[in-house]
Amino acid sequence: MQTIDQRSQVKATRVSFLSRQAPSKSLHLGKIVSALACVSLLLYGLASAQAEWLIEYDLGGGSRPCGIIANGTIWFTTIGESRSVIGSIVPSTGRTTKYYLANQSDLWDLVCGPMDLVYGTSNSSFVWFVQRAGNKIGRLNPRTRESAAWAVPTLGSTPLGIAIHRYRDNSVLNNTLFFTEYDGNRIGALRLIGTQWTFKEFIIPTPNSRPVDIAVDDEGYVWFTESAADRIGRLNSTDGTFTEYPVLEGSRPWGITADSRGFIWFTMSEARRIAKLDPRSGLCESFEVPITRSKPRNIRVDSWGSVWFTEYDAGKIVKYLPNYTAFIEYGLPSPDCGPDELTLGDQDEVWIAEGRSNKIARVLPSITGTISTGLRTSGIETASSTSFTTPTTVSRLTGLTFTSTTLTTVTATIASTVMSTMTTTTSTTSTTTTTTTPPTVTTTLTVTTTTTPARACIVASAAYESELAGPVQFLRGFRDGSVSLTFAGSEFLKTFNAFYYSFSPMIARSLMDSQTLREIIKTLLCPLIGILHTSSTIHSLLAFCPEVAVTVSGLIASFLIGLVYLGPFGAIAMYSKIFFAQRRELDG
Repeated sequence: MQTIDQRSQVKATRVSFLSRQAPSKSLHLGKIVSALACVSLLLYGLASAQAEWLIEYDLGGGSRPCGIIANGTIWFTTIGESRSVIGSIVPSTGRTTKYYLANQSDLWDLVCGPMDLVYGTSNSSFVWFVQRAGNKIGRLNPRTRESAAWAVPTLGSTPLGIAIHRYRDNSVLNNTLFFTEYDGNRIGALRLIGTQWTFKEFIIPTPNSRPVDIAVDDEGYVWFTESAADRIGRLNSTDGTFTEYPVLEGSRPWGITADSRGFIWFTMSEARRIAKLDPRSGLCESFEVPITRSKPRNIRVDSWGSVWFTEYDAGKIVKYLPNYTAFIEYGLPSPDCGPDELTLGDQDEVWIAEGRSNKIARVLPSITGTISTGLRTSGIETASSTSFTTPTTVSRLTGLTFTSTTLTTVTATIASTVMSTMTTTTSTTSTTTTTTTPPTVTTTLTVTTTTTPARACIVASAAYESELAGPVQFLRGFRDGSVSLTFAGSEFLKTFNAFYYSFSPMIARSLMDSQTLREIIKTLLCPLIGILHTSSTIHSLLAFCPEVAVTVSGLIASFLIGLVYLGPFGAIAMYSKIFFAQRRELDG
């Protein structure tokens, strides 16, 4: 039989065993939490993002690039050589191919589209271009090197800008090709109807307006700049109706583009401004470019909503951030390179034709992607070609940011609407003209707004050395495009900004002087970016109710951020508590 002391010892042993078994569950949970946190830090720490770089491709042979467009491959036209040249650059390899056309015809703008401009076709592998001196619209088949051309009906009209209407009702591909006729004062259209190529020419109401650039919005309206008339024109090609929007006198509007929200952006070359036109209200806001000698030319809007344009005389490319009311100007290596046309690549890379040099510039966060092309010769008119790997110059892109903090006066104009003569021409029939004259109503008003500069992602921008870096743009886009648009999100940001901007400028200044610190901060930011990507996806799934979306995604983001960043410290504290408890128990 066991004595009382033995039974007490056994009982004490059992109690001691049970007391140690309970903490073992906490120990197991702590291991899981710390393991998850460490794995998250490791995985995100391995991910890296590079700061923006500028790459310049030397075209050689006296080629000065004019038009430029992207469809996976970068296509461009040049002047300055003895023959007409259309060129291509494969972004992944830098390999350049030049296609020499049979005749010298002074090529200018170009666009990618289907072979026959057939309604409903999604193909965009053919290159369509304008021949200024030749007064023709041309087409190149890169695969076979075949080229064809159609003479514009109006002699000496000087086609300049070109665009293709891809969508109707946001679903069906339309594929009508439109172009400006600089000296002909017309908007031309080319389409294959049945087996017959058909031109339509629409006479612009204002005489000698000198149309330059052209764009087609998602609703099918054709927008163009009237450089000599200081107007923005809109054409409804279905009924031939023109709407003209007067802008600042002497401003010479030049480049034009439509963004994904339906706004029309354009440059005013001589007024040193860019502008945004709202077709729904007719209101036009203009923004003065900081640099005096700039002459803004062509303009594009990327998927983040940032507005890119070239400064021809200043030798700069500029990004305008609408949410910040801020310009970021990037000086190219040669201030006299004359950046003119620009286009956006697959990942919002910006490609620029340097009109006064023989180079094409590329702004990118990293060089990625693999694209291959094949060439073979066929009949009809065949363009000769040469291929080579072009010399490149690589440099880090730096920028100066200008933010407007003062009262800004915005001039808004509700434009007059005019119906004008429409001329229809086909290759087999005579020209028919129909004229209608409606009443004209013009109303002008002035709107004064106060602009408050939006907050920048200071620490992230300093760590990645650029506001153009993908992670920085994502953080800014999620904040400004999703969170701040809701009541709950805006209230949260008020509190967060008061806390964050109380110390972030000091950290940013420290990062500017230390590469090591920048790498540490980038590693620490990687989990945050990954978490916010997840949160952004959840927000998108709940987008039908924005307030719920921002609340749910915010709670999930807070939990994951706490798990990743505070989890290791919690695990350490739990381990320490268990360890010291066991030590005290053993010592007792």
